[in-house]
Amino acid sequence: MSARISREMWFVVGVAAIGLAIVVALAWGIWEQVALLRHIQAAEVELAPLVEHEKQRQQALQATFEHVSSAGYPEEWARVYGGMAGAGEVVVIVDLPEASSEPAAPAPVVATDVEQAQPSVWDHFWQWLSGAD
Repeated sequence: MSARISREMWFVVGVAAIGLAIVVALAWGIWEQVALLRHIQAAEVELAPLVEHEKQRQQALQATFEHVSSAGYPEEWARVYGGMAGAGEVVVIVDLPEASSEPAAPAPVVATDVEQAQPSVWDHFWQWLSGAD
């Protein structure tokens, strides 16, 4: 009967070990889920301003779409951007000079204290030929 008790005891120990392993695995899984939830919440807080910005952008795009889809938009575009006019109207285009984005050209430098260079051999030769020497 002592062999039977030890066999039953080992069975209980095995079942307890398996139960403990299951409890540890479940606890580990729950801990991982909690860590993942914290990570998701941090990302949600970080992305909230971006989502709000995109909602506002979506509203602006929707308003632009509604304006472009209106019946009067083709005429507005033709008048403003196309330079077209209706029957009996005259288009007047005023050509204003555009502001230059380039800086003005530098003023010419006037050399007042420039030394006279020594005449070259050719200058001497020309003076000799012309008799100016």
